[in-house]
Amino acid sequence: MRIRLLALLVLSCFLVFFQIWSVEEKVPFITEERYLEEATTLREANGVRYGFIVGHHGASLVRAQVAVGASLRGEQATPVLTEVMKKIADRVPRLAAAEGLFYLTVCVFVLFAVPRLYRLISHSPSKPARRAASAGALAALTLLILLAPRSVLGYGNSAFSNWVGPCALSSSGPYLRVSGIPGETVSYRRVLEVLTLPVVSLSIDAQLVLHSLQRSFAADVVGELLHVEIPREAADGVIYWLIALGMPFLSFGAIAFVGAKWRAV
Repeated sequence: MRIRLLALLVLSCFLVFFQIWSVEEKVPFITEERYLEEATTLREANGVRYGFIVGHHGASLVRAQVAVGASLRGEQATPVLTEVMKKIADRVPRLAAAEGLFYLTVCVFVLFAVPRLYRLISHSPSKPARRAASAGALAALTLLILLAPRSVLGYGNSAFSNWVGPCALSSSGPYLRVSGIPGETVSYRRVLEVLTLPVVSLSIDAQLVLHSLQRSFAADVVGELLHVEIPREAADGVIYWLIALGMPFLSFGAIAFVGAKWRAV
């Protein structure tokens, strides 16, 4: 118990620093020159101007140290977009706190609830298969909880703060990488990308295989497969969820099975 409490304390400190860093990345500092050329100001405090820049797919929050009285030289955003970005900026502290509390809740679940549930389900040491199934099921449950904000609420779907653009979980193309863009979240989208990138990649591969089985491998078909659009099912369909829950189930199940066999020797 003491070890788990110490682990929780360490994780809590890490989460605090992680969320502080994520807020800094959510509203990054840019040069004064760029701010004056591209930004629209939302507010000013302690010599720092807070605003946003409109990019190709959407707008992102920024801040800069700007000389007193310096005038903006770029084209200003519309009042509608300015109001939207002001609401997004006002939500950042609340989102950071809510995400941190969510991560902490998952940590408490993993450190305290999971061991107790594991002992309760797999109380028979003579049955390695039962231990493997228990460990795999709890690992899949933990991942399901981590994905719940997106799968239930749609939180973190977009890589952009106020406009649904192409990202790792969209159908725009095979741009499978950790973008590091927080989007509408503070840090959750980064966590989401790390968790789901291999799942989405395998889901796409599986669907490409299914697609290829329906056609002959002529040269034009191979070319078509190389440029095929990623369907939304790659991030929301049955194959995606089978892989998403199957990967932790099989991985942790195998570890528990080997461990049980090793202790039985």
